[in-house]
Amino acid sequence: MVKSAATLQRARERKPSRRKPRAAAALPQSYKAPSRKGMTPVTAYLSPNYQRGLRLIQARNDGSLQDPIAEALNELFARHDVPTVSK
Repeated sequence: MVKSAATLQRARERKPSRRKPRAAAALPQSYKAPSRKGMTPVTAYLSPNYQRGLRLIQARNDGSLQDPIAEALNELFARHDVPTVSK
């Protein structure tokens, strides 16, 4: 739709509205699965080969990805004299 120059000029010259802006609605809290309660996401950008390896471990052990990652992190913590985390 093409507006004429006069229409655009009138729109620019209008006085601003004196109405108060509406109060922003309270944002609902996002849903978190009960199994994730007390957990926090840990993200890393790695080569796709890491993901393939993790998926192979997951398939061989019929488990989740979280288990081998947690195990590897605990081994890393132990090697660096950092307290390990129990489930």
